[in-house]
Amino acid sequence: MKRRNLTRNLFIDTVVTPRRRWRHLLSSPLIAVLADGIDGPVRFSDPALLVWSLRSLRELVRERGRPPIEFLRWMKGCAKVRLAGEPRDRPIFATVYYVSIALARVRLGTLITTLTAEQLSVGLSWASRHPWLDRGTKNLLDRAYTRFR
Repeated sequence: MKRRNLTRNLFIDTVVTPRRRWRHLLSSPLIAVLADGIDGPVRFSDPALLVWSLRSLRELVRERGRPPIEFLRWMKGCAKVRLAGEPRDRPIFATVYYVSIALARVRLGTLITTLTAEQLSVGLSWASRHPWLDRGTKNLLDRAYTRFR
């Protein structure tokens, strides 16, 4: 079986359930999961953003800090690009997309999207209902959902 890139190594096995893929994503550095498959090297204008990208999604969701808005925009953009990839991984990356928006709203009190409040409510509700989602991420998505209703 050929392995084309790092993310395919993380998500390739068809036996692996969405729950296991999500758990793996939760513990992996975001830069390894999100930037893989995107053309060109990852460059941040501020070195502190690279430090944020080395964190896992679990760390980002659990911490009470304020992630830089530039980092959350990068995270959202990478997740959006990854939506065009493997069809079975689209729910995973769509959820990461909504997590980045939720983090901006809950932690920073700002929006990083042009989606309407109705579109956000639908997307956040959809993302928070995945049976494989961990409790911390579900709680974050639910908090953001209540702010958009």
